[in-house]
Amino acid sequence: MIRCDCIARTSIHIFRVTKKATQSIRQALAPCLSGDDWQQHARFEQILLPVRALADIGHGHISAAEAQAHLPEVIFDDYFKFAFSRHPVDRFLSACHFLFRDDADFSRDPISVMKTALSRERFRQRILIRPQSELLCLKGEIAMDFVGRYENLESDFHELNRRLGLAAGGLARINASVEQKSEPDDELQAMLDHFYRSDYELLGYGV
Repeated sequence: MIRCDCIARTSIHIFRVTKKATQSIRQALAPCLSGDDWQQHARFEQILLPVRALADIGHGHISAAEAQAHLPEVIFDDYFKFAFSRHPVDRFLSACHFLFRDDADFSRDPISVMKTALSRERFRQRILIRPQSELLCLKGEIAMDFVGRYENLESDFHELNRRLGLAAGGLARINASVEQKSEPDDELQAMLDHFYRSDYELLGYGV
């Protein structure tokens, strides 16, 4: 999702990375935004984003590269851009518990199902699974002005508000899946460490 607005002379892009409480962040910021805010989000079956190439993406998780390619340079360069990241393994586990929530095989043996899924290119390209750095980077560098962490959600959201000069409300739990733990075995952990290497390096998460 991307939003563009003028708030206290500050314009912002929100880069919506999956499984990061972005629905909660969007709701908390909503009172601070204007009625003509752009967003890659359906409301009453209307996509509120007048940039056809971005609206056609459909799922709302627009990468920095996609935004740069289709937005005027003055918008992309001058607007404050932010996102929230999450430890790649925790994000992957959360995504799998969501994607396979009705899968009997996953209920019986989640580790095997996750290994098989991660070995498939089509699964690795799913927006819920792709490395976060692919969405937030340009030319191998983070393209955001601020990257908060899911692990420090409340404090980092407070810092974001301070930087933007906002007085947004607190964060509510929206679309929150029940977080379950399926600790990776050594083989799955190695697969995840390899696949998410760029997240570890660029987003500062230790292996």
